[in-house]
Amino acid sequence: MSIRSVEAVLHTLGQGAPDQPGRADGHGFITLTRQAGAGAAELAERLVESFNAHGQTPEWQVYDRELIEKVAKDHNLPRWVVEQVGERSHSWFEDLASGFNFERPRPPDEAIYMKVAATIRALANQGQAVFVGRGAAFCTQDLPGGLHVRLVAPIADRVKRVMRRRDLTMAQAERWVRDADRHREMFLRRFWPYESRQAEHYSIVLNTARVSPELQVSIIAMLVAQQPAAHV
Repeated sequence: MSIRSVEAVLHTLGQGAPDQPGRADGHGFITLTRQAGAGAAELAERLVESFNAHGQTPEWQVYDRELIEKVAKDHNLPRWVVEQVGERSHSWFEDLASGFNFERPRPPDEAIYMKVAATIRALANQGQAVFVGRGAAFCTQDLPGGLHVRLVAPIADRVKRVMRRRDLTMAQAERWVRDADRHREMFLRRFWPYESRQAEHYSIVLNTARVSPELQVSIIAMLVAQQPAAHV
């Protein structure tokens, strides 16, 4: 399956289908696309905590590592197999191990990512979900009620955040940030080579070094409240 055909299939998952349900509750979903170390995971947790503090039912959920676990469980795949088509490189050992852990040939990366994308879309249709990375902004762009947020920050600020969160030296943190940025770019170029990653693709771009975490939550909450409800 070629990359162009994968992208075409992902774009047509549920698009324009008469039996594709909207969200009866009218609540939206959020995708967070980010530079490495820009604080997306922390923001996702703050958003869900803030939204759920108001007693909404069903509650909002974060899908970061949780998405990998759900896809692996739903499709009876080892977690690391799903994870290795994500936004990081994988080791030669994982490639070798894949040959011993499947009774049948290991599915190609494109087939595995199709499962990831389909799961993202299904969860987005249910609403009240915050997705971190993994191309969620691209595979849900045709769905109503989505708020697509891009998080950026100067590399010096991102390195400092990674140093604190991962207990690394400055040199280690800078290497981690640059490696993570490179792997995420490779991921997007592989699965979404024809999609623009310019600022105008997103609902809003936030510089997390200039906007406080509290204000980030307030801005996004305000925008979510203004999103049009899905049609049933």
